[in-house]
Amino acid sequence: MYLYTHFTQSDVDEFADGYWTALGWSESGGGYDFDDLMPGDLSPEDVERVNADIARFLSRVDKDPVLAEAVGDDLSRAGHDFVLTRNGHGAGFWDGDWGEYGDALTKIAQSFPEQHLYVGDDDDLVYLLE
Repeated sequence: MYLYTHFTQSDVDEFADGYWTALGWSESGGGYDFDDLMPGDLSPEDVERVNADIARFLSRVDKDPVLAEAVGDDLSRAGHDFVLTRNGHGAGFWDGDWGEYGDALTKIAQSFPEQHLYVGDDDDLVYLLE
């Protein structure tokens, strides 16, 4: 459990909603449609991994009140851009929408490994490939 100075549990949930949405649609293709990806679609271990990554990202942002305020102004978009940036997509924190905060947020996001999705052979659960 992480304790934040600038984020409430509601904030974390809003960030996570943006994260799950972006992870799902950005990984759709190749015969799989993850557009409606929900935590219950993933293995319990991978849900824990995602939640831990979100908590670690927000705890790093939380250390800088200016970054925390910028992220707090648009939590869902921040969660979305965390996925896009960490996975090296053509948009994310660095693309200009975050202004002067983009470089710092990009640096934090890029310190996380890429995450991709696949469907298990035996159980139809979705798993993370890092």
